[in-house]
Amino acid sequence: MDQIEEFEQRITVALDKIAAHLDAAPRSADGEDASGEVETLRAENERLAAQVKSLQSELSRVHADRDAETAQVQELYQKLADALNVSEAEDA
Repeated sequence: MDQIEEFEQRITVALDKIAAHLDAAPRSADGEDASGEVETLRAENERLAAQVKSLQSELSRVHADRDAETAQVQELYQKLADALNVSEAEDA
């Protein structure tokens, strides 16, 4: 999970750099982009944004799975504790 969060942070930093580059990109007199590089960067930005969204969704799913597993372990622990208490009561 830490790897997903680290990857998400790296993508966010990259997206910020791309956005800053797009803002600073030279424009021609008629307002169109000066080069195809800007369009390439925009496409890459959109791809990375979609990847971040996908990773966030996966991270949410992993958190939900972990929470469900934690609840299951707690339930099993309680059953074990109850069984041990019954066993001790019968021995007394």
